[in-house]
Amino acid sequence: MADDDPSDLPDDFDEDAFLAEWAAADQHAATVLREALPDVLDGEPPMADVERAAEVVRAEIAAGSPSGRFLTNAAGWTEPPDIPLQLWLQATGSTISPWDDPGIEPELQAEVFSMQHAEWLGLIVGLVRRGVGADLTAERMVEDMLVLPEIDLGEAPDPDEYSVVIEVLAPLWHTLGIVDDDRRLTPLGRWGLPRALFLAWSTSG
Repeated sequence: MADDDPSDLPDDFDEDAFLAEWAAADQHAATVLREALPDVLDGEPPMADVERAAEVVRAEIAAGSPSGRFLTNAAGWTEPPDIPLQLWLQATGSTISPWDDPGIEPELQAEVFSMQHAEWLGLIVGLVRRGVGADLTAERMVEDMLVLPEIDLGEAPDPDEYSVVIEVLAPLWHTLGIVDDDRRLTPLGRWGLPRALFLAWSTSG
């Protein structure tokens, strides 16, 4: 995972060039994702599941729960969208690439949002390829990254590097209906995670 500290940036750091390079990396990663999961990305959303999950999100927001506050902040909402599918995709996308500060501890925020493209691909493509019921753990994430032909990590990372990431994402993804009580992938998660990731990358810049 990236561990860059903004204070370590050189005096001649070109922010515009960096942002352009990152946007290009997003577009490339979106293409890789599209080629990796074409059938899933072209599939129809399970609307009954989307509507149930949207109601849960609304309830969590109304209750002021940690997940509700995170999603409201990260999505940049004053009020959540009225359309369930729009709400769900925006909320899920905000757990991957937030539009605003999610308001969690900076150390936790840095762990999740310093994830590189290959790591997000490994996490989400790996889960989806293992299918409904796939377990969300740091160990399985690393195993998936090492066998995915779409990415090349070099040496195997330590699963402990991703334990905080999983602990931050799991309750959010449970609220969104992406994983169940046992942190296993649901049909909604299988359809929606790659869709939210693709939208986050393909609309960047």
